[in-house]
Amino acid sequence: MSTSYSPSLVLTWTDHRPRPLWCAVCLLLLVALAEIAWRGYGLWALLGLLAWIPVVWFGSPPPPTSQSLQLEARACALRQAPEAVPVAIDLLPGTVLLPWVMVLHWRPTAGRGRRFLWLWARDLGEDGFRDLRRWWLVFGQKSR
Repeated sequence: MSTSYSPSLVLTWTDHRPRPLWCAVCLLLLVALAEIAWRGYGLWALLGLLAWIPVVWFGSPPPPTSQSLQLEARACALRQAPEAVPVAIDLLPGTVLLPWVMVLHWRPTAGRGRRFLWLWARDLGEDGFRDLRRWWLVFGQKSR
């Protein structure tokens, strides 16, 4: 994927973000149920575990999805799933560029609200992240 200094760049990655809050809640519940069982209330611990199963089933985070970001000299689009419609985005001032991560500050072109997109070097690969950095240094700062 060598598009050095091209005004058009398409990056794809899989969103593997861990859900730390979800994992912490599940771990906290298991510790609490173990404490209840250890104190001699095994039946209540078992009932609590059975009551938690539907919550885990319906409340678990979605599986990782493939995402893509199309960057051009004048317009950008973000597709957050293969079947999703791309969202036209405007890059805003405040983008952070570090050696291992790039945080794009953006908003939807047809909407309100400001968001941040974290693009990690390990997700994009060495070549993809290098191309993203080149694109940003050449075209991203001019688009503001």
